[in-house]
Amino acid sequence: MAAYVEDRRTHSMARMYGFAPIINEEDEDPLTDKFILTDLVTHANPHDPQSPPIRSSFKGDIYRGHFETFHEHEKGGPKILDDVVANVTNAIVFRKFNFHQTLPQLEYFLFGKARELFLSHVITPPRDFARDFDQVLGVQIEDHQFTDDELRQGLLVTFPGRENSIDNRIQEQEQVTGQIQVSAQRPEGPHSLAVQLKAGTQFYFETDDLEPPRNHGGHGH
Repeated sequence: MAAYVEDRRTHSMARMYGFAPIINEEDEDPLTDKFILTDLVTHANPHDPQSPPIRSSFKGDIYRGHFETFHEHEKGGPKILDDVVANVTNAIVFRKFNFHQTLPQLEYFLFGKARELFLSHVITPPRDFARDFDQVLGVQIEDHQFTDDELRQGLLVTFPGRENSIDNRIQEQEQVTGQIQVSAQRPEGPHSLAVQLKAGTQFYFETDDLEPPRNHGGHGH
């Protein structure tokens, strides 16, 4: 952690750090065994909802910037730490693609703690001629406060009347009104709350992973 904090201090312009899992089936280290993402949220005992997940720790390398080099909007960065153990303590949002889903409006998840809040765009499967996007922004909300428990689950923020498209995404320093779906933990129960948001730094923006499928000849669909 000290090395990571020092790297952030000496490279203050870096907007993101990437974590690349290490997969090595030949060694005897269980933290480098192959796994799938659903292992992080699937109970080891399917008959016991209180049982731990199949997998909660794994090893990887930390990069300053993206750990891949082919992305249009993010450049590959140098590796600064290797053999780091990641311990997953909370999955804020875990959802599978619904290939029949379309978003009628721009949607984000709000997460973080106290005054360190972030917006993460709700991504959907790519469709013919329509590219979706992945985006993470810092954000400030001055007129409302949310509990850590609410933020741990990710609060859905919608922007009615604003089309879900790359051109209509939230921009840095933009001030906008959103509707947040407040949880049932509050005394007044679940409801929608209008809040004023001011976007800060865009930490991540990516479209290459959500390119529409390409047809390679033929007339069948």
